[in-house]
Amino acid sequence: MQTTSELSASERIFMTAQVKRLGVPRNALAKACVAGRLLRVMHDAYRMAGVPSVETDELEAIWKLTAPSLFTHERVQPSAWDGIVAGGTTAASIHGIGDFYLSPYVLIAPSECTPASQA
Repeated sequence: MQTTSELSASERIFMTAQVKRLGVPRNALAKACVAGRLLRVMHDAYRMAGVPSVETDELEAIWKLTAPSLFTHERVQPSAWDGIVAGGTTAASIHGIGDFYLSPYVLIAPSECTPASQA
């Protein structure tokens, strides 16, 4: 629980793969959920029971599932940023622009395209 508490302090929503990187077995998460110490946000995404839920919990979990073993501070470094962001009405809702709902969630990811002339 010490490891998950520390991870929760830095990540709030954390992934099974992140916990595994820190040496905690997957079954420890299941036991902590049964004991009521962890809450499952969605598949492979958890938060500590004492951490209040916020509207963006599921969106954060979905974003983290795009690279589940990486910690947030690793993903947001300019040299390592993968370009995956909330977009459209989801981004507008987060920023309080307009009268939009947070979901359905819109995530935008860059794609690597090979120009037809090089194919």
